[in-house]
Amino acid sequence: MRRGREALASAVHLLQGEYFSDAISRAYYAAFHFARALLFLKGLEPKTHHGVIQLLSLHFVRPGMLQENIADHLRRLETFRELSDYDAEAEFGHVEAERRIRDAEEFINECTKILEKSGLRVSPWSTSRHGGKSARRSKRNQDGR
Repeated sequence: MRRGREALASAVHLLQGEYFSDAISRAYYAAFHFARALLFLKGLEPKTHHGVIQLLSLHFVRPGMLQENIADHLRRLETFRELSDYDAEAEFGHVEAERRIRDAEEFINECTKILEKSGLRVSPWSTSRHGGKSARRSKRNQDGR
């Protein structure tokens, strides 16, 4: 989950720096890492991005633990990530990058609720698009030392 939080913070910073394609890519990876965390709850470790999406649908959407419209955020983010990473002609602006970051945030928030219901303690986090800083607790506080 740490990697997911870091990817989301990176996406916000990239958005502020007007690196829109990279912001979209990092937003996807933020959501992707949280999706993997959910799958780990079930002992699942998919080897592909597509596998993550399929197993998420099978083990969390179908049983009603995760709403389909929220899972669609991950699917949409993957599509945009592929375009931003591999399509040399794809161009994205501020509005599109901000929408994708918002999708990632909504997806992560729902994943966090499921993770907490399972008994995992998820450290608080947030991003601030206005202040440009990620509000994260220090490693020292996260470790309880």
